[in-house]
Amino acid sequence: MKTSYSFIFFILIFLIVAAIFLILNKETAGQEKTLRQTLGCYFGPIADSVLDLRADTTLVGAFISFREVPLPDETRKELDDLNIVLDERTWIFDYVLGEIPIDSLCPLAEDKSVKSIFIP
Repeated sequence: MKTSYSFIFFILIFLIVAAIFLILNKETAGQEKTLRQTLGCYFGPIADSVLDLRADTTLVGAFISFREVPLPDETRKELDDLNIVLDERTWIFDYVLGEIPIDSLCPLAEDKSVKSIFIP
């Protein structure tokens, strides 16, 4: 085999490997982080449907299931302090739709009165 053919073959293989590397690098760079990766708290009552949301989310609309209904005044005050807004028209048994700021998701999950937080 001539030296020039070997050199061309080497350059061709190098270009193919470089192209594959660039394509794979773009695919992994395009994957966005999820709340599961960025929240630093106990996930117990938080369902996968919420944890799989993009990390750049600032407000989550999700159902919250409570252990006690109607809600005691102290629980309502805690929710107000966390800036969680409940849509009172959506009560179904112990579930209610709420707007939850991401900063309040961990404290809400740690609250003993909350059974689960999920998106159907």
